Amino acid sequence: MRRRLHILIAASAAALGAFAISTAMSSGDSPASSAERSGTTMLPAVTAAPSAVAPEIAARYAIFRRAARSTDIALIRSGSFAARQQGVAVDQARLISEPTASWRASVVPSASGACIFVLTADMAAPGGGCGTQAEVLAGLLTTSVGDVAAGLVPDDVEIASVNYDDGSSQQLPISNNAYSIKLTKPTTSVSYNSPSLGKMTVPIA
Repeated sequence: MRRRLHILIAASAAALGAFAISTAMSSGDSPASSAERSGTTMLPAVTAAPSAVAPEIAARYAIFRRAARSTDIALIRSGSFAARQQGVAVDQARLISEPTASWRASVVPSASGACIFVLTADMAAPGGGCGTQAEVLAGLLTTSVGDVAAGLVPDDVEIASVNYDDGSSQQLPISNNAYSIKLTKPTTSVSYNSPSLGKMTVPIA
């Protein structure tokens, strides 16, 4: 199964575009005509976010079986506008990166499955990727943002390996159903063995 990832970068231009469309609608103009006159790029319609993670996903990933905390959602608040375009449930985010890491990564339920957001020190807002429910259940949810890669693995996985272009590999500890790593050289994939899914090799984009 191919991964289908959609980059989610929250930018000030998006927020300005939303303001322009909102202003046009309140003044009686259609969003399209107002955007055409102002040169504002049209934004996609907002997708409704789920009120909770899908039961099938929660059954496979323990990270979603614990309650969300205030520290979990802090990461993606700055990218909440872009998140809403994908139907991401901002209030259901779970932090997956280690507290000692120089970056932050969160996994978040979405209207179609789940997303991973990553925020590094040089980013103004988080970016990341999404997968459908089928892709998440198949263990294919992973993303890379800058030099950081992060992905979700099922409950029955304790360790993974990152595979580099030069043929070498490095073991990745699993915490919170996830791995997140700062990449030091060109990377091809992450591999892990799952009793429920079998031997998995997931490409790193």
